[in-house]
This record gives sequence, C-alpha cells and structure tokens, in this order.
Amino acid sequence: LLSSDATKGYFSSNRLEGKGDDDIYSFKMLKPFVFGKRLEGYAKDKKGVILPESKIYLFNADNKIIDSTLADPNGFYSFPVEADTKYALKGTKKEYFDGKNTASTSTPDEVVKADLTLEKDPGLALYFLVTDKKSGEPIPNTVMTLTNKVSGETEILNLGQTADFLSALTKNKVTDKIEYVFKLEAPGYLGKTFKYEQVLDKPGLYEVHKSLDIRLDQIVAGETKLEDLIQINPIYFDLNKDFIRKDAAKELDKIVQVMNENPTMEVELGSHTDCRATFKYNEALSDRRAKSSAKYIAAKIVNPGRIYGKGYGEAILLNSCACEGSVKSTCSEEEHQKNRRTEFRITKFDAPNTKVINTSPDSFEGK
Repeated sequence: LLSSDATKGYFSSNRLEGKGDDDIYSFKMLKPFVFGKRLEGYAKDKKGVILPESKIYLFNADNKIIDSTLADPNGFYSFPVEADTKYALKGTKKEYFDGKNTASTSTPDEVVKADLTLEKDPGLALYFLVTDKKSGEPIPNTVMTLTNKVSGETEILNLGQTADFLSALTKNKVTDKIEYVFKLEAPGYLGKTFKYEQVLDKPGLYEVHKSLDIRLDQIVAGETKLEDLIQINPIYFDLNKDFIRKDAAKELDKIVQVMNENPTMEVELGSHTDCRATFKYNEALSDRRAKSSAKYIAAKIVNPGRIYGKGYGEAILLNSCACEGSVKSTCSEEEHQKNRRTEFRITKFDAPNTKVINTSPDSFEGK
C-alpha cells in the first residue's frame, strides 16, 4: 500500500526474520516511487498562497474525467499518467473560481509539472460560453480579443477545449457599469464582434451568452451564403436602372463590414430577375446591377479583387413562375418578387482570420 504522495507505505511479508507467519512492514521512500510518468503540481491562489484540500480533476484529450484527488496540506497533487499524452487539469475549491491548466507528457522527463491557480470569488464575475449555432456544442480553440472600454485594456485569449471564459470583476463593485467589446474567432467559423454593457445591480455571476447571441456559424466555401448568416434586406433598383440607391448602399455596407473583417473571404455577388421581359434583356440588366453592386463593395474593401458580380437574369428561378416566349405566368407579384433577388455566395474562406463587427442596430444579429 503506497501513500498518495508516493513517499511511504506498507507491505506484508512472511520472511524468516519476522515475528509471525505474515507480518506488516512500513517503509519510507528516499525518492517518490514513479509508475511510468507523473503529472504533479500545486494548487494556489493568484498571490501564490497554497490552497490545501483543493479538489483536482484530470481530463483526457476528449475532455473526460479520468482521475481526481485532493491537494495535500501543502497544496500538492500528483497523478500517474501515460507517456506521449495530452491532459487537462481543473482545480476547484469553495469560494474560489476553478483553476485550469494543460500538460503534455511528450517529454523525456518522468515528472511533468503543472500548477493550478484558483482565483478568489469576489462576488462579481463575467462568464460566457461560445457554441456552434447548429449543434450547440462548444467550439474548441476559439480565440477571443477582449477590450475593456472603460479602462482601454485589451487582451487576447485562447479559450481552449471548453470554449468558455470566466473572469472575476475584482475592480468593480455593485452599482458599477461595465462595458466590453468581445471579438470571437474560430477556424472555419464566421467570427463575431459584439458589445456588452451591464450595470452590476447585484452580486453574482453575469452570464453573457444568456443575454446575447454569441453562437458562431460554420462556413462551407462554395455553399454558404452570407444572407443566410446575417440580416440583409432586399436590394432594390429603380426601374431599368443599375445605380446604387441609398437604401441599397445601407445593405451593401454590411457586406463591406464582413469582408473587411475577413480578409481571406471571397464572394460572388449574383443578381437575379423575374421572368418578365426577354431573357436577353433580363440577363443584361441583372449583370449590370450585379457588377454595379460589386463595384460599390470593391471600392470599400481591402484587396478588392475578392468580390465580383455576375448577372443570372431569369435563368435560376426559385419557383415555377416562368413566362418566357409563349409561356404565360399566373404568378402573383409576391411570387415574382422571390425571383428578384441578390445573393452573396462565399466562394473562398480561409480560417482562422474570421471576424465580424456589428455596430448598426438594424444590421445582422447572427440569428
């Protein structure tokens, strides 16, 4: 039987010099007995004060708990672990926020060090969780740029496997107003920047994701359309015209925002018409409108070659409202309107430089 710190223990033996048939002996180790590799460290607070009896959990690469222990009176903990393996650690203690760390045993050292720092709960804290909009699952390795608009301080953090963020508001008190800007980036996802303002009207945990939609949309190049991710109102043109009206410019500026914050994104702007007028006329008119809209965006984005316009005329109708030649349509104006549309298809999207800024109250909300 070996003690938890591997420095002493007991064993039984029937050796001749004993006092009976089977005797129990105690022993002390000159150095800890190591079964393979060990992962060890200390639980302490931000000031370095040890935190005895902290509960320590060991996680595997799939974020499953595989072991747990209590830190000893010196704040020390230790786990037997396998070589060439990645682990995560979490320390918990009453009246403290959880401490987290990661460690890898892909090292020649038999003992891998990984301390845990737990932060005293001041009674006020900020928390949020970043998830996939469709699956609801956390998005690993989300990168967050956090700006405190009151102090002007900015920090960049990788949220790791859990994709969550917890911060004690140690410099705030009840009645204070906090104001933050969060930028979230994750490989393969359209990023999001959002503003969070809150008056701290009572002690406790303020969960940002319960008051703001900070879920992220996954992008599939060649398939995903921007209008499926952000709120873009219909873009209208005057009869037989292709110049950009003020109401259309307002919508195109949303695309400008997205593309300036996603410098690797390439977009095809496609303009479509209903079936009325000739096929050739509609094709030419839609092409002029598409190229006019793309030109407007290109003049306002970095690397303007990332957007191009193409007119499809009435070639891709969304319904059975065809009326070319001898074909007569009985569709309503509302049904024809569905075909008079502008689409923004993402043709290329390289992660991880993904960001979207939303400053307009009637702009996109990621819904």
